[in-house]
Amino acid sequence: MRDSYVTAIFHIYKDEIAALDENDPDYNSKLSAIFNRCDDKTINEVGKALKQAKSSTVKVFEVDEGKEAIIAGEYHANLAWSGDSVFSMDSAEEAGKQLNYSLPNEGSNVWFDGWCMPKGANKELAEEFVNFICDPENAALCMDEVGYTSPIVGEDIWELVNDWYAADEEETDTYEVDLSFFFGDSIEGDAKISIPTSERGRQFDAQYPTEEMLKRCCLMKDFGDQQTKVEKMWIEISNL
Repeated sequence: MRDSYVTAIFHIYKDEIAALDENDPDYNSKLSAIFNRCDDKTINEVGKALKQAKSSTVKVFEVDEGKEAIIAGEYHANLAWSGDSVFSMDSAEEAGKQLNYSLPNEGSNVWFDGWCMPKGANKELAEEFVNFICDPENAALCMDEVGYTSPIVGEDIWELVNDWYAADEEETDTYEVDLSFFFGDSIEGDAKISIPTSERGRQFDAQYPTEEMLKRCCLMKDFGDQQTKVEKMWIEISNL
């Protein structure tokens, strides 16, 4: 529901978003204000946009089906978590197809999966587990297994990123990405990497968006007192 809502927000307010100055130091906060808009008028407009989409171009609003369906050619485009996009691109390659990842001009969301400790949990063991998976060597193993970007930095992660994505020395058609903002001083030297141009819009871009791309990404905020109204609108859309 939340992601479909934002997609409609970007459509409804695309002209207002396009008018924002990306060089404005407050650009992201202004974009975030539009991104999380949920007044009565906006909820009504979002409902209209989603109804129109569902009646014309959108097969279904869902979470997991799309990452498989786009490989099979059932969808021409799919709104997906970045890690699911990597799964789809990798799987498509095995089927002899090529899929690409793209961040809309209007923007997207910043998200993460988090571990939570329930009340009454064994705090000491839980903290030991968190320490274990936050060790860069283990974080690299997790990232290799599931394909999602690790929030952990360090030499082990940087080495893995280079093993996966860096262009060979003889390749000349490349583009450079500076990930220093992400890796900081966790590695020696800067965090610049050359990627083959043929890989633009592929797995690397899904896993490691540039600082410029992240400027167009916002955090989803709670709907607060408007939650019930948004849910009512969504139920109407779901029953169509």
